[in-house]
Amino acid sequence: MKIKLRFSPEEIEIDPGSVLTFPNGLPGLESCKRFKLFHEENKPTIFWMQSLDDPGIIFSVADPALFEHEYEIQLSDAEVALLQVDDPAFLKVLVLLYRTGGDNAALLSKSPSPAGIEVNWRGPVIINLQKRLGMQKLLQHPRYAVRVYGE
Repeated sequence: MKIKLRFSPEEIEIDPGSVLTFPNGLPGLESCKRFKLFHEENKPTIFWMQSLDDPGIIFSVADPALFEHEYEIQLSDAEVALLQVDDPAFLKVLVLLYRTGGDNAALLSKSPSPAGIEVNWRGPVIINLQKRLGMQKLLQHPRYAVRVYGE
């Protein structure tokens, strides 16, 4: 399978086995079910999650531990079934990042913004790394939010 990733000037071949499938899509983007997770060279802490169904849809994501935050998330029986969880050790939680202060497209550029970066604590993405299945869990009352400034 060939795709054009955000930071690649040309189409590249990707292993179909590396594709993440979100059976229900994401809230508001239900038609986007297949994603590729990647990072820029020499920047292994912030990842990009790009839709293969609509390549214009791309999110920056990170491990919440990067912000000294840990989740205690309970999954419903339906969510466990959706993710086909055999072993919780294979579950990975990621948070979506966005730039504050106006145009969120600025987050996709390499230019710094003094407004900073926000973390979406209310909508973590949960991925079963073994089965390559994902979902976004919408939380009503996350414990706290953290604001990160700079790059």
